Amino acid sequence: MHPDIAPLLAVTQALTAAGIESALGGSGLLHSLGLIAEVRDWDLTTEASLEQVQRALAAFPLDFPEHAGGRYATGYRIAICAGGVDIDLMGTFAVRTAAGVCHLPTLTCGMWQGVPVGSPEVWAVAYRLMERHPKADLLSEYLRARGARADAVRRLLAEPLPPGLRAEVAGWPDPPAPGPWWPGGDAI
Repeated sequence: MHPDIAPLLAVTQALTAAGIESALGGSGLLHSLGLIAEVRDWDLTTEASLEQVQRALAAFPLDFPEHAGGRYATGYRIAICAGGVDIDLMGTFAVRTAAGVCHLPTLTCGMWQGVPVGSPEVWAVAYRLMERHPKADLLSEYLRARGARADAVRRLLAEPLPPGLRAEVAGWPDPPAPGPWWPGGDAI
């Protein structure tokens, strides 16, 4: 069970039309991979500037909640309520670690019901850093079974990860070849 996907699709299409890459993350990503059944709201990430996103989403009601602070170092956050559906958009998603700020890039790995889907590698790291270990465990187990994309692993290993997490990421195997890596829909 998940919220209506039509408002999410409208938001991602508006971003794409403006030349802005975005990707579904959070529980929506887990749902698209078949790892969980229920999604409360939709989470998107982007690397675009706040000004670019505001222009692209001018037709939508945008709210700017106070920055969470603490462990989060995300550039900005926009709450969008479209068609009664909550969508949380995070620009330059990042989390503070003891070694510094870990940037969690917007990397897409496929499409699910017309929505670009984020990297399970990035979200496994994000959930681990946010101490949401059950969700991190689901994604890490998924990556151990299916393999992790080398480009995503390389990007993440360049970040200031805690030693245990660095070892976890480095230990994800490459995907077997040949065959489709992305099970949730169309590969990008």
